[in-house]
Amino acid sequence: MGKFKSIIVYFSPAGTTRKIAELIAITLNKNSHEIEMLDMSDRRSKADFHTLKNRLKKGDCLWIGSPIYTGHAVPPVEKFILNLPELKGVFAVPFVTYGSVTSGIGLYEMGMQLASRGFSILGAAKIVAVHSMLWFSKNPPGNGHPGRDDEKQIENLIKSVVKKISTPDPGNFIDPEILNYQPIKVKEQAKIWDITLLRQNMPPIKLDKEKCTKCSICAEKCPVENISLSPWPKIGDNCLLCFNCIRYCEPKALTNESLGGLEDMIQNRMLEYEEPGETKIFI
Repeated sequence: MGKFKSIIVYFSPAGTTRKIAELIAITLNKNSHEIEMLDMSDRRSKADFHTLKNRLKKGDCLWIGSPIYTGHAVPPVEKFILNLPELKGVFAVPFVTYGSVTSGIGLYEMGMQLASRGFSILGAAKIVAVHSMLWFSKNPPGNGHPGRDDEKQIENLIKSVVKKISTPDPGNFIDPEILNYQPIKVKEQAKIWDITLLRQNMPPIKLDKEKCTKCSICAEKCPVENISLSPWPKIGDNCLLCFNCIRYCEPKALTNESLGGLEDMIQNRMLEYEEPGETKIFI
């Protein structure tokens, strides 16, 4: 097998997409491939994104992962792809994780955006996961995922990508249109819903100053640096509604009233979308 460089870029508020990115890195490393990982929510990695185009050469591979929020990849991932320069001769593998409700159209959008930048798509994956917003539930949708069976599929994806790069042929590339697998009703809803609209319809995150210790954990756990301390936590305008700030607030000073009915709402959405909660690779 020929050697090539892989740059694995991911965004992972809840840690699931990171788990898949790490699995990709470990598996590729077994074959002595050069690996570079970039966590988009890690403040220390930001400078590396500006020089990314200089570190990818013809024959290398960009792996890029995102969780699915409101049917799409998260805004930081979408922005990252759209800001990429045209890199012909460089391969790409998009992957998404989703909390068992729907994988939306995020994978398709990522594939089309990468192809528009000149990347050749060698494979893709949607990976079922435990629903990140139901950390308080005893039996959340996707509980136990991604598990070993899911990981085996990702390993098969990696084997396929490595083989394709080792024997370059335009026939090895996949058409991003095969990622356009959702029924019309899901695609139509995804055209309407996005993070901005969800923010407008969700109740605001509330702060109980009597409970708040100003520990700054909420700001540290925010993946988009959207919380400032002045001196109390203040939520900015770019909230992803990942609720990390609420999840990791030990004194429970941050709350959101929507969490009370969230589990029932998500169960109803699963019935509405009827998408099998499963991992699937596209090779």
